[in-house]
Amino acid sequence: MSEHKIRHDKDEYGFYTEVVEDNVQKENTVLYTISGREDFVDREGFFRIGFQPIERAKVNPYVHAIKHQQRYLVKLGENGKLFNPYGLYSEGMETKQRVGRPTWKFMNTTKSNFNQYINFLKTKNELFLKNAEREMF
Repeated sequence: MSEHKIRHDKDEYGFYTEVVEDNVQKENTVLYTISGREDFVDREGFFRIGFQPIERAKVNPYVHAIKHQQRYLVKLGENGKLFNPYGLYSEGMETKQRVGRPTWKFMNTTKSNFNQYINFLKTKNELFLKNAEREMF
């Protein structure tokens, strides 16, 4: 049996790290969601989902923002704008699919835009969402 193990641990900040064969740690994906769908709340008050590989996280209907190494991804709705999970007509849209694919997708964005969007997910304040949309387009 191999002496090397792959295991998932949390560091002191609550981030999941992966121990790989060479004992090199790399930061994995950080997944953000809304209140009521979280696995835990981090120290800054953001609602988070536990570790998932990035491919699986992109198809998880309850993941709304992803930070993966130096990439920042936000969820776009069917209309091409940032997805608003608190919106009037967004109930049930998280899990809705068309022809076997989700109606939403993820798009790369800047760090400041990403921070605006995750602040919106945390506070439900639509001002953060509007500012993020303005920066994006």
